[in-house]
Amino acid sequence: MRNNKGFTLIEILATMAILAILMGITLQTYSKYVGHTKNKAYRILSESAVSAAENYLLEYPTAGNEIDIADLVEDGYLENATDPNSSDRTCRGKVIVTENKNSGKLDDNDYKVILCCMAFNGTYDSKTKQQVRDDTCKLD
Repeated sequence: MRNNKGFTLIEILATMAILAILMGITLQTYSKYVGHTKNKAYRILSESAVSAAENYLLEYPTAGNEIDIADLVEDGYLENATDPNSSDRTCRGKVIVTENKNSGKLDDNDYKVILCCMAFNGTYDSKTKQQVRDDTCKLD
């Protein structure tokens, strides 16, 4: 009589194939989630830079239409500009202020944030609330 205890090679291979498929789907979903989270972090950094620039302009109304993000951090208007992709690096950039003359509201400005980080170069527009990735960092 044969001893039929245990699994056959085919059963083990089928189980391993199913596990490999499940791991592939899980890793793909996880990497998509991480990428989405980092993009959201860059957007939040850009929105924080807009708020900091608004506060900066309240105190320095003649500051001009370009405010460097490093100045906002140095003067305490922005807590930090840490790169969400690399916590030991900071992002560079500037906030460009455009006066909106058609709104009829006092101190109603449009802001454009140019953000330059290690793995992200992008522009955020406060009017459309959209962040667009750029190929190069345009700070000149």
